[in-house]
Amino acid sequence: MGDYASMDDHDTPLSGKVLFSEKVFSKFCYFGFVGSNSWDITYVVVMDGVLRVYDSEETYNTNPENFVFQLPLSSNLLPSSIYLKNYSKDTSKDIMIHYIYVLKDNGLWSPTRMFKVGSSNRAAVDKLVNAIKQAVKHTSA
Repeated sequence: MGDYASMDDHDTPLSGKVLFSEKVFSKFCYFGFVGSNSWDITYVVVMDGVLRVYDSEETYNTNPENFVFQLPLSSNLLPSSIYLKNYSKDTSKDIMIHYIYVLKDNGLWSPTRMFKVGSSNRAAVDKLVNAIKQAVKHTSA
């Protein structure tokens, strides 16, 4: 869909640059609260200062305007710290998921959770955090 931008490249315009695109787990938030008990498998893309959620990578590749959720990344949005939780219902095995919240800074009160996204792969979550920070930096500059 677009070119990939280096995470260290802060001078190049981001138009058309894909900062992140990967299959991840996600949960939607409503009024700051997570809206479901189960994770959805989605495909998340950070590109052109926008985080978009697709139902699959195929949808992104064939019809990129058919996204499920879109969040413009502006200066009042930030990623939370990375959390780790065991989501296994079976005590004999672990299902560890690294996750973050995309937060909206409200100024005077605590940030509002907009979206929860995670992966069993910590590197993928680190990459998403960096992509959000880079996109916010470029959109607010």
